[in-house]
Amino acid sequence: MKSKQNQTTDEKIREAFINYLREKTLIEDITVASISEKAGISKSTFYRHYKDIYDVYEQMIDEFMGRCEKLIIKLFFEKSITMPQVIMTIMRSGIKKDNELFYASDAILLDYSIEVGNAKVVYLLYEKAYNYVVRIAKKIGADDEEAAFGAVFFLNANIVPILLNLHSTKKIDLKTVSLTTELFEREVEKWKMNQQK
Repeated sequence: MKSKQNQTTDEKIREAFINYLREKTLIEDITVASISEKAGISKSTFYRHYKDIYDVYEQMIDEFMGRCEKLIIKLFFEKSITMPQVIMTIMRSGIKKDNELFYASDAILLDYSIEVGNAKVVYLLYEKAYNYVVRIAKKIGADDEEAAFGAVFFLNANIVPILLNLHSTKKIDLKTVSLTTELFEREVEKWKMNQQK
């Protein structure tokens, strides 16, 4: 970890934010003043980087999902493997800390999102994940309807159980990943057949 003097303002803000989440402080209880104090900056400096506290959360989630999207597309197109294999590869990579996909702060961010259950946080996380999955589905050839179906099913039947399992056991259960990805693939095929009738 960088020393405080070598950190950018953005890194100081994010570190202060993650420290609050690590302590299970509710996002709505974190103030710009408290973040600024913890980061060693002024409130006006905070506002040059973020609109509010939720903006810090959103940008960090966006960056994490952007890394997921890049890795999924890279694996899918460059290595020509199936979507369940892509997901298994990503989940295996999550076991290692600070690799090309998962940073230590991501685990705190995601665990907080699941545990706290703040409606605004859960909605932001779900909406962003939905939009990313739709975009990935379109990149691999799905039309609007297929992408929307795939995103809803994928999130509800795959990602949510995996994250809940990760939250309760503090580790990624690759058996859960395998079962949910197989289920996802079967349901998408069933849905496609129904659409052709």
